[in-house]
Amino acid sequence: MTGKTPKEHLKVNAAEITEKEMKQVMIDSTVQEKNITFPTDAKLYRKIVDRVLKLSEREGIELRKTYTREMKSLKLKVRFMNHPTRMKEERKAVKRMRTIARAMVNDIARKMYAFQLQQYGKGTIGDGINPPFRFFRMTVRRVHYTRM
Repeated sequence: MTGKTPKEHLKVNAAEITEKEMKQVMIDSTVQEKNITFPTDAKLYRKIVDRVLKLSEREGIELRKTYTREMKSLKLKVRFMNHPTRMKEERKAVKRMRTIARAMVNDIARKMYAFQLQQYGKGTIGDGINPPFRFFRMTVRRVHYTRM
């Protein structure tokens, strides 16, 4: 409604509404739940690993290890983290996920050629950390330091 009162808006958009109907308005206040979850450390690490795998497939790079089975088992360990006897196990799993994410980012950054790196940003191997992997590395570090 652009600056109009509800009464003016209804008069413009619906000519058949009577004055009596204008006094009582039905409002539907239904709220629909959204599928939004909090970005936990484990979810961010999984996202990094998934993106590195997709990037390696797209560029035709063979990684030393894909860690798919291990990530699957770690995901299950993290899932039941709120149980009192599983908290220590969960912390170890998240730590291992961080290690895997770092290893995969370093592996793919090492194996990419300069022309492949330039597709994802202006950086080259000589620039230190190249732009596509700066995001991965910053996320890995940021998640680690916010946890402590």
